[in-house]
Amino acid sequence: MAADFVDAQFHGYEPLRIVDDVINSFNDYSCDAADAMQKVLTQAPGMGEHSKAVEEGLDRWQLKVQRAADKNFDKFELYALNNVFRVPAEVTEAPVDGADQSGIDAELEELWAQLRQELATKSELQQRVAAASRETQRWEAHQHAVEGLCTTRRSEALGRVLHEARQLDEELRRGREQLHGSTAEGPTCVQKALSDRRIQISTAGVSDLKVLSSMLCT
Repeated sequence: MAADFVDAQFHGYEPLRIVDDVINSFNDYSCDAADAMQKVLTQAPGMGEHSKAVEEGLDRWQLKVQRAADKNFDKFELYALNNVFRVPAEVTEAPVDGADQSGIDAELEELWAQLRQELATKSELQQRVAAASRETQRWEAHQHAVEGLCTTRRSEALGRVLHEARQLDEELRRGREQLHGSTAEGPTCVQKALSDRRIQISTAGVSDLKVLSSMLCT
């Protein structure tokens, strides 16, 4: 009895009650099985008039099952109480002084703090991974559109540069033609004006320079 009390105190429940619950559960299942078989057999075609014989046969079956169960459950009870639920004496009688207990409590508290920190870190990492996954999915959904937009913008910018370059080249070409008189019609207006001025100037005196200055200003 003392050993049973120690076992119950260690486990927090009475081991014998666990064994009784197992046995009672088996008996309940046996009765339910017998009732189910009786219902199926009596509803079968041609078996309704033999309901009495079916009931008697199931009673004999249930009695044999119960006898076999009682015989084996006695062995089960002895084995469970002596080998499964029995608490060794060295476990219950081992002394634990105050210093060792305080050290264990401190170690447990430290381990618990580390566990909470690890759980918090794990939760944060999971949130970051989820956010990164969402951003990746968003980029994959719009990747083709963004790449097409970038290609279009580069083409437009290159086209504008080429157009401005062609305009500049055309203006330079016209300027060269005007300076060198390369057109097929003859001297340009600038060259003609300079030629007229040279024809009118035939002296190199002071008065001629004044006349030249006034002609150039007009």
